[in-house]
Amino acid sequence: MPGKTTIKDVARQARTSITAVSLTLNKRPNRLSDATRRRIIETAERLHYVPNQNARSLVSNRSMLLGLIVPDIQNVFFADMATYLSDECNARGYVLVIANSNDDAAGEQRLIRQFRSRGLDGMMIVPSLESFGRPDEFRTAIEHCDIPVVLLDRISSLPWCDSVGFDNYLGGRMAAQCLLDHGHRQVAMIAAKSTYMSRDGRTEGFLDRMSEAGFPVPPERITEGRFRFEGGLEAIDPLLDQQVTAVFCGNDMTALGAISGMTHRGVKIPGDVSVIGYDNDMFLRGINVNLTTIDQNLRELTRMAMRTIMQRIDRETAEEHDTDTSVQAAEPNGTGKFPSTPATDGHDKRAGAEPGTRPRTGRAWLERPRKTLLRPQLVERATVAQIATPQGE
Repeated sequence: MPGKTTIKDVARQARTSITAVSLTLNKRPNRLSDATRRRIIETAERLHYVPNQNARSLVSNRSMLLGLIVPDIQNVFFADMATYLSDECNARGYVLVIANSNDDAAGEQRLIRQFRSRGLDGMMIVPSLESFGRPDEFRTAIEHCDIPVVLLDRISSLPWCDSVGFDNYLGGRMAAQCLLDHGHRQVAMIAAKSTYMSRDGRTEGFLDRMSEAGFPVPPERITEGRFRFEGGLEAIDPLLDQQVTAVFCGNDMTALGAISGMTHRGVKIPGDVSVIGYDNDMFLRGINVNLTTIDQNLRELTRMAMRTIMQRIDRETAEEHDTDTSVQAAEPNGTGKFPSTPATDGHDKRAGAEPGTRPRTGRAWLERPRKTLLRPQLVERATVAQIATPQGE
């Protein structure tokens, strides 16, 4: 059985130095000619040479591994997020290690500990819904990490760590305004989870806009869907019994479940009841549901997430504490009336931040966290209908 090919073998057969091979294969700056670089790459491929990552880690002090914890890998939104982040990692020579917390706080903290023990260079986490019910435990787990951490997507109540997400409060307002513009007043919402509901930006934005318009949504018309198909399917029946004309669902998967339940009952969409979702992942996946929804530019989120964590890994200086960077997205249909997103000051109810400070940790992603909010976009399709004479007017 032939021995393992070494860098010395590649250098000898490519008729060049070990340093030249190392610079070329590690894509480091060098003054080698194009012909020499091509010869090194072709030789390495012919010999099936694989660099020793352990040796490279000793030199660079990097494992070239990043971790991602998602709450539900079966959810198309998080599956796409993992795919896009994997692409971003591959482009930088990193490998992405993906784990599923199943929206369970205990499992999530176990995964955080396991990632810490694996020598990863950094980790990205979409917090579980349960972590919103036990924020102190989650924060303590993050504060014990000695590698950069970036929180993704579910960040409205977590302004204390580097985070990248969407302005869910604005997205919730957009959904409410869409229904109001179409004459709907008797509306309902299938949110995420009861313990999370009052802190979820999209829920608060929706409820605030309906109240401002003079049509507050009573508690009995706000139910729990857990961001899952089954949640929407189970939640829709009691809402239909209350004669609602429209339902806002916390995500598209929940909306798909609600639509399935309504179809089973013979309810016409949007003729009898209008439905609006959130994420726009059904359409992007080619699922044949012409759903009106709030679009989130997931590719932009993953680009910003990688930029943030790589800057921390590269030990670049953090920007001002709690800087809130709005990334320009396409202007949603008919949203000129919506106010711009205010910067988070730690007391904004949309951020859900609790007053008080923690001891300094010597880690910039905790001491001087960067918060990036991306702007959502309303996508009007075929599941929201106009009501001729709005109720209550």
